[in-house]
Amino acid sequence: MRIGIHAGEPIEDSNDLFGATVQMATRICQEAAANAVAISKAAIDGLSRNGQFPARELGPRVLKGIPEPVSLYEIAWR
Repeated sequence: MRIGIHAGEPIEDSNDLFGATVQMATRICQEAAANAVAISKAAIDGLSRNGQFPARELGPRVLKGIPEPVSLYEIAWR
């Protein structure tokens, strides 16, 4: 299991979601370790406003098709 999470507005068409937000989540998922949840800084910043959020910084990663490195975190879920 690998999960990638990003925050943003996807494009919806015919009960399907696509666009830059979905593409980013896909690339983040590819960076996640086995049995892990990886999350972008944009997404974790939104979650952190509601209190402490257990995550470990993975550092910036170069993702395929994304022009700038993306800061990623791993959620401590176990």
